[in-house]
Amino acid sequence: MAPSLFIGFLLVTLSTSATPLNKLQHLRYKLDGAMHDETAEVRKTVVTLTDNYEGFVVMLDYHRNLLTIKNTTDQTCFFSRLDKDRFNEKDVSPVFVTEVPNSFVIGKTEPDVEIIVLSAKERIPTDFAVLTSDVTVAEQCTGLTSYWLVEESTGQRSLDPTAVAKRWPKIKIKIKICIKIERD
Repeated sequence: MAPSLFIGFLLVTLSTSATPLNKLQHLRYKLDGAMHDETAEVRKTVVTLTDNYEGFVVMLDYHRNLLTIKNTTDQTCFFSRLDKDRFNEKDVSPVFVTEVPNSFVIGKTEPDVEIIVLSAKERIPTDFAVLTSDVTVAEQCTGLTSYWLVEESTGQRSLDPTAVAKRWPKIKIKIKICIKIERD
């Protein structure tokens, strides 16, 4: 059984509204003792978040309402419906991603974290990325093993900026969302 993925999104502003322009933003931050070097790129209505430390790419396709997560280590892509309420295009979040064992249980979390559990139960045909995706997603996922993610359950919590400021006083970043992906 393959390991699960635990994904946390950090909040910064990167607007994709109005005229779609190509933009590039870099972010370097320390989290849980590890330095993260991340890139956020906007191409038309697709935001690509690359965590160079963990080796994951997250693509938010606002035109097609598609969330894509690519594991660059094992060359696997995961697709899900993009929930625009959670992934607001006016406040797009750079992402940190770490693999955890299947036995990993999401325990007590910070009060500012919303948990979403997605399961990769269904494999997607190889040509899905080419036929249905933006060119940005197709470039990343064509020919790779892909899975469709289904939401299993959520733990709704409101964000508490004060709790985040206490934990990381030197950086003005809020944890917005965490995702655990379980795949067989």
